[in-house]
Formats: sequence, structure tokens, C-alpha cells
Amino acid sequence: MKSPNYVLKEARWFACFDDSGQIVPCAESLAGIYFQDVRLVSGLQYRFEDIDFSALWVDDSQTHRLRFHCTNQSFMTRFTPGALELCVDKFTVSDGYIERLEFVNRAEFAIEGHFEISLQLDFSDLIEVRQILRDRWEREWNVRQVDEYTINAHYKGRTGYLVSTAVRCDRPIELREQARLAFPIALEPDERWNLELTIGASIGGADVQMPEPAASEQRLEAAVHDWRASLTHIETDNEEVNRVLARSADDLRALWLGSDDSGCFAAGIPHFVACFGRDSLIASFEFLMMNSRQAKSTLRELARHQGQKINRQSEEEPGKIHHEIRGGERSDPAVYPYTYGTVDASPLFVVLLDHYLLWTGDIDFVREMEPILRGILEWCAQYGDIDQDGFIEYENLKEGQLGLTHRGWKDGEPAAVTMSDGTLPSFPIAMVEVQGYYYDALVGLARMFDLLGDQQTAKRCNQAAEALKRKFNEQFWWPEEQFFAMALDGDKNIVDSVGSNAGHCLMGDLVDPDKRKLLARRFLQDDLFSGFGVRTLSTHARGYSAARYQRGAVWAHDNALIAYGLSRHGDTREANRIASGILQAAAQFPNGRLPELFSGLSRHATNDKVVPIPIACQPQGWAAASPFLLLQAVLGIFPDALNRRITVRPDLVGAPFARVSVRDLAFAGGALSMEFTVRDGRTIADIVEQDGDFDIRIEQAKPSTLDH
Repeated sequence: MKSPNYVLKEARWFACFDDSGQIVPCAESLAGIYFQDVRLVSGLQYRFEDIDFSALWVDDSQTHRLRFHCTNQSFMTRFTPGALELCVDKFTVSDGYIERLEFVNRAEFAIEGHFEISLQLDFSDLIEVRQILRDRWEREWNVRQVDEYTINAHYKGRTGYLVSTAVRCDRPIELREQARLAFPIALEPDERWNLELTIGASIGGADVQMPEPAASEQRLEAAVHDWRASLTHIETDNEEVNRVLARSADDLRALWLGSDDSGCFAAGIPHFVACFGRDSLIASFEFLMMNSRQAKSTLRELARHQGQKINRQSEEEPGKIHHEIRGGERSDPAVYPYTYGTVDASPLFVVLLDHYLLWTGDIDFVREMEPILRGILEWCAQYGDIDQDGFIEYENLKEGQLGLTHRGWKDGEPAAVTMSDGTLPSFPIAMVEVQGYYYDALVGLARMFDLLGDQQTAKRCNQAAEALKRKFNEQFWWPEEQFFAMALDGDKNIVDSVGSNAGHCLMGDLVDPDKRKLLARRFLQDDLFSGFGVRTLSTHARGYSAARYQRGAVWAHDNALIAYGLSRHGDTREANRIASGILQAAAQFPNGRLPELFSGLSRHATNDKVVPIPIACQPQGWAAASPFLLLQAVLGIFPDALNRRITVRPDLVGAPFARVSVRDLAFAGGALSMEFTVRDGRTIADIVEQDGDFDIRIEQAKPSTLDH
């Protein structure tokens, strides 16, 4: 399914529109107005008598509102094209959906007739809309007009699931069949007619709460202002990069689900508007430099759903961190086959908490999370390590059934993880990047248990990390390619495919030093690096396709994690080439919005034009957050709040900017502001302001492999 071009989201409401700014009913379309996991409206079209409207111009410069300027286009009526003008402002707010319409008569004569808004109600579960399930439930509901301004509808599912929705207008409604709203119009030339429409909903039988447009919009604007004010302020001398950063920040605000104390970034619109363990953790990790509160809230939210028992259907296991939590009619967590279908969210939980600690020094929060950490440690050792060889693996639990084949981040299609001859590896499979997360988690657990006074468990974690590092560098290394294999199969043979996964292992110290430089060079070879980013799969691989989801496309978060790891180990020029490619690609997308993925076609072959992929979510959580981790990699900012020291090792050479201003960067309970500039081929870091008792260690970037 092609993703809609225009989306809105606020809290638990989101809406997706066709190019016309309308919602044309179609079984293959994801367009609609959604509340939580329910598509309330699958059709929204405007007509004046027999005349349709199409969009001439769209203002989607702001994440939280859309404006469509529409007109009639056809010659097959009594109106010449452009004679009727319709401007529609659209908002999702925390308590509903709002439209403001202005209809203008641009004809030379008076007009009279009915303006009609044709609504098609739906009540489908989002996972049905996405066609994940093999069957689709037939639904019935009643529509009635409760007063001259309001209609409502109630749906009761076969499991007792209750949904109510109401539509209110500020003009009297003439209700025609289904949910067609008609309004009489008589306009002189250049005369205007205005209408305000709101939609509210409730689930579970509660009264429908309708948005109050003026108050709801005011709260929305205040929320946008407060969000922007809460972030580290970053400005470069490249306006295109600034535009990307601003759009990414606003997209992440819109993607937030829940409260400040317990919430997370939704994975992406329209497919993944829910809390996804892996996605939400990585997005929060990428965003730590901007605001660490999102990481803390995400960890709290995921801790609430930690596995408690064994359930083979949902893949729940004691201590396991979930993959996907839905709230719709068809997504009972006890039976939904995707609920706990991942093996990387559990170690990633620890990685995020550890890095949150290094940014903040918040030991009290680590103490709060101690039971969760102990559960994760035991899950990794008992359930994650299926054959007790020290690696985390996964079985193919869903063969021939609904569910995922793979449990790493490349889970979109079975062929995303294959042998070089195109066959599926034998199970259980140990993914290369998962071992990187596991190693980093063990190191973090050792640090945190030591702080909590449990030296015995800390020692156990350190020993496990040392053993994992030794075995990993022996068994995953692929001498012929001078690279790490994508995975080990069930017989501990390497999965001989070259992909981006191994770069995630550079986030910590799992990779032996002699192999790091080989990785750094390899990521920039033509078969992996497109010019805009590292491909998910080498062009030499049998299964490569530039437009395939995880078999050749470029993912921004994938590249951000690789660039961060390269920078951490001193390979700054390689990191800068990756950062530059992704940021330059982002600048080519409308409003600087990075989509979930884009084509892996060579930049040279496309004359420096990035090629989009229609199925990509946009906005998408870890894509929107990736520019901030890329910037952190270029600036070489590495915090250590436990020792009250922040290391800054910047290298802007090769980056798409020569000056960066960082203001109000929160660290260890204080803040700092810095300026970074390139002078005579060297990057200079100047401390502008420091608030707090901590040491700022400014270092020169180490020589890069590209300099040799």
C-alpha cells in the first residue's frame, strides 16, 4: 500500500489524506481519520451539486496543521475551471479532529445549490486496514442526527468492543443517506461561505468529548511552543540542515504518545501509530542530546508491559520487552502474534537506560528500574540464548502462520535475512546487530548494578560481556570479506550476506580494534554506500533490490547508528560522509522530512537526486530522530555524567556545514552552550556558557582511515 502524502497527528488522533486533501474510499488506501487504533472515517469528499474539487496548492509546512487550496477543474459543467474556490484548514488536536472550510464564488454570476460533505464511516481496526489479518470483520452501526448541528454513530463489536463518534458543524446539517452532510448555499460573486466541522470519539462506552475548536487549537499551539522551548537549540550555517532539524523535532512531538511521565514515540504514520519497543527505544536514544526526558518516559512505558509469563501465541516470556502494543478490537495482546515478537527490544532497553544515565546521572531512576533490569538479564540468559552458547537467537515460531519470520530490526520480509544463494538460514538465527546490543547491555548492566551495590551481579555481567566479545569476534568474522556476517544460522555457520547490520556493533566496544578500521572502510565502498547512505544490503548480494524494504533501501536510523559508532571510535571522516549523505537526502524531501526509508539507487546514477519509496512511513520515529544522532556524531559529543565529564571531539570537515551553534545542552543536572567552527581545516570548539559543576574535555579528532 502506498503511504498517503499528507498526514496529521496529535496524541491518539491521526489523519491521512489523498493528494486532493480528501479521503477517497478505496480498499487499498490507508487514508482516513483515526482515533487510537480505529479508523472512524474512510471517506471524506467535498462537492457543490455535481462539481468535484481538486487541490491546486497544499501548505504542509507545519506538522500540526494542513491547508488545502482547492478548486473545480473540469470544463464539463456550467463553471469554468477556477470559478469555485475551496480552502480547507485541517487539524488534529488532543481531543479530536477539526476542519475549517471557506467556499468562495469566483464566478461572474450568483450561484445557488447545496454544498455537500460526504462522510463514509468505517470503525475498522487499523491492523485490518493494513491487511495484516487474513479476514476482515463485517461491521454495522447506526447513524442518527441528534440535533440540527450534530450526528453520531455507535458501533458495538462482536467482542463487546464499543466505539462512538460524533460530527458537529456550526451550521444546521441536512442529513442525507449514510453520513452525507448537505448545506444550502446562495452566493453572489466573490461572496464567501464558511463552515467549521469537528469530530470527537470515545471507546468503551464513555460519552463522546467534542473538541472546542478555539480552545483546542490554543492548547495545540501552546504544546508546540513548549516542546520547542524544551529542546537543545541547534543552528548551523546551512539553512537546509536547519530546516531538516526543525521538521524532525516537530514530527517527533506529533509522534509522541502518552504523557510526559510515561509515553513513547509512535513508530510511524500510517502503519505503526503505536508503541513499538525497538523503534521507540532507538528513537529515544537518537534524541538524547535534544531532551533526555523522552527516554525516561519511554523506559517507564515499556516497563509497564514487560513480559510476565510464557505465551507461545504472543511470544511473551518473563522479563521480555514487547515489540508492539496495540489497543484495537483485533489486537488482544494475549493472542496478537506480533506483541512480543522481537529479541532486540530487551537489550536495547538496557542500552537506552545506560545512555540516559550517562547524560543525566539519574541513579534514582536506575534504582526504580532495578526489577525490570533483573528481569531483562534473566530473559537474555534463559530465553534469549536458546542454545546457551552466549549469543541471543530466535526461532521461526510462525512458520506457515500469521506472524514475523525474523525477530531483528530487518523483520519486514523473510528474504531480508538470507544466505548468498537466496535460501533462508536454518534456525535458531543469531543476528549480528543483536549481539552488539547484548554486549552493550551487559556492560551497562555491570555499571548499573555496581552503582546499586550488587557487585556480584555486576561481575557476572562483566564476565558474560568478555566471553561474548571473544566468541563474537571469532565466530561472526568473515575473513573472505573482511567483514562481519549478517548472522549465524542454527549450525553456527555464517549467513554470508553483506549488509548494514554490523555497523550497529560499533556503538560499544564489542568489535576488536583491528576489525573496526576494516568496517569503517567497507561501509563506504560502492556496493554498500549509495552516496546518500549505507544500503541495507550490498549490491553484490543475490537478493539486492534498490527499492526493496530491507534488501537494498537506505534507512536513516541505520545510518545514524553506524555514524555514531564510527565517530565514537575516531573514524570521523567516514561518519561525516554518512551524515552528509543522509542530511543532503533529507533536504530533498518536502519540508525536510526524512521518510522511513528511500531508494538505494546510486547517487551518481540518479544525478544527485534522492529517489523516494512510496510505501515508506512519513513521518517515522527513528527516521525523524536520526538527524540529531548524526549531528552528535559529527560534533563528537560523548557524555559521562557519572564522572561529571563530557567529552567533545568535533570534526566538521566533510560535513554539510562549517559552523554549528549548540545552546542549552542539558547534562548532569546543568547545561552548556558551545560554538563549533572550521578554521584552516581544523574544527574549533568554543565554550560559550557553562551552568553546573562538570568538566568539559575538548579533544582533537583522531586521524581517520580516509586520511591514510
